[in-house]
Amino acid sequence: MKLQITKQEVQALALDLINAIKANTQSGKDRFGKRFTPYSQRPFAMPYGAVLSKAKRKQAIKAGEISFFRNTKGEKRKATKGLWITWRGGYRQYKGFMKPNENTAVVNLDLTGRMLRNIRLKNIDLSEHLELVLNKENMITGATIRVPTVEITIGFGMEKEALKAEWNINRGRDFMGLPDAQLDEIIKQHFSNRGFGE
Repeated sequence: MKLQITKQEVQALALDLINAIKANTQSGKDRFGKRFTPYSQRPFAMPYGAVLSKAKRKQAIKAGEISFFRNTKGEKRKATKGLWITWRGGYRQYKGFMKPNENTAVVNLDLTGRMLRNIRLKNIDLSEHLELVLNKENMITGATIRVPTVEITIGFGMEKEALKAEWNINRGRDFMGLPDAQLDEIIKQHFSNRGFGE
């Protein structure tokens, strides 16, 4: 006996897994269903030209929320000549200036949206293994069944976005995965009518 799973079915499953990861992340939850480590409120330095919005940068300067220093060892661009700025209230303050209508107490890893949009299905590995068939009394019947083995690899399409993800994960915000119960439920939605995921 052989159970069949097609590549197209696994691709549909993978898409739902990716969407669930994005939804969890945007709601402020990590791969274990726990709240993310809060954004830092310690002083945060960045190149002057790296600020997403020039208008918001001017607003922060006018409000006295940032200070300046020169990074003589760093890359010197013609316009800024190694000029860096420090946000006194940390990354949380920076994000608050960039997205003033968003509650920065909720960590959602979504400053520009590019990192989450860049999550991709990288690979599908379909194989199978043999399992012994048991009867109702859990006794071996002598029959075997070929059971599909599915491995799905989810990652990023661009190295820059992968590095952002790694940076966040290393700071206690591991979002690349799902809680076991949620993962099981999604698998059941796709395959329980054929005996998988039960």
